[in-house]
Amino acid sequence: MKSFIEYLDKHIYKVLLSIVLIIFFAIFSVSFLLLLNIDNEQQAIKEKINNHTLQFFQIEKEINDIKDNLSTQSNTIREMQEEIYSLNVSNNANNSIKGEITVQKIADPLLGISESIIQDPKKRYIGVEILARAINDSITIRSTFFNIYIVEELNKDPSNNSPTTIIVAENKFSGSDISLSNVLLQPNELIQGWISFSIPKNAKIIGLSFDNGVVAANLKLPNLDN
Repeated sequence: MKSFIEYLDKHIYKVLLSIVLIIFFAIFSVSFLLLLNIDNEQQAIKEKINNHTLQFFQIEKEINDIKDNLSTQSNTIREMQEEIYSLNVSNNANNSIKGEITVQKIADPLLGISESIIQDPKKRYIGVEILARAINDSITIRSTFFNIYIVEELNKDPSNNSPTTIIVAENKFSGSDISLSNVLLQPNELIQGWISFSIPKNAKIIGLSFDNGVVAANLKLPNLDN
């Protein structure tokens, strides 16, 4: 025991230094472990933050993609609506057209009238070739539904001429085997034939029209020299 005490007296500084070093090493080790643990936790937190940030950007990208898709779909829907509207307008416009009636030719004067017809020397006979076609609805065609508009030119002063006269067609003067038949045209059906008029010799033709009580139209005149 005495020897141990003497040893301590001689080496007290070394012992104290050793104890201090041990304590310092222990404190350093604990501190290092704590710092290492804190660093790991911070790294984990950073990774979580990075993951959340990445998820946020991914969600933002998905939202932008959805917005783009919605915008594209909206544009597509708008284009489709415009196409449907255009088709409806076109269909409505087309459906409003019941048919077409055109003047193919005018024979003025009409020659080759049947000898059985007693001709009035004061009259001029006119032949008109008609082409009629039903499009979206049925159309009743009769020769008597056609009218010719004339003005009698009595002299060179227009103010002294007669007012416009309307004359109904008479197919008996057609002078042709292809007289316009009385018929009810169904959609996509057509008919072609001749009608005729007797007008004063000095009359000037100014128009033709068709009116069956349902469909009425002014007809375009072809070259009257035909």
